[in-house]
Amino acid sequence: MLLRVDVCHVIYLTGGDSGVLDAETYLASAPDPLLPPAERMVRHVNESHSRQLREAAERLAGEAGHGEVWLWELDRYGATLRPGPGHLVRVPWAAPVATPEELEHALACLLSP
Repeated sequence: MLLRVDVCHVIYLTGGDSGVLDAETYLASAPDPLLPPAERMVRHVNESHSRQLREAAERLAGEAGHGEVWLWELDRYGATLRPGPGHLVRVPWAAPVATPEELEHALACLLSP
């Protein structure tokens, strides 16, 4: 028996965000073009800038943190911080960035007081 699945909608859940995409939108999507430099930046920040990351999370939350903070996700639309187990905070950029240099600048602004 051969079955064919015709996708009409895709339901997504990422961090605290969720939604529904129609099939055409989903099939037309592509990976973030800044993925390779973003992965390098995430690794670098988590390995070398944990203090600045923790301070940024504390500024955003308006209170002192309790433990390690990780840069969880980075893309042309913003950054996601993980200030604790099971807790993700999405920080959108003022406008989408288009180049690795713009992404690095947006991240530096997030990490700077």
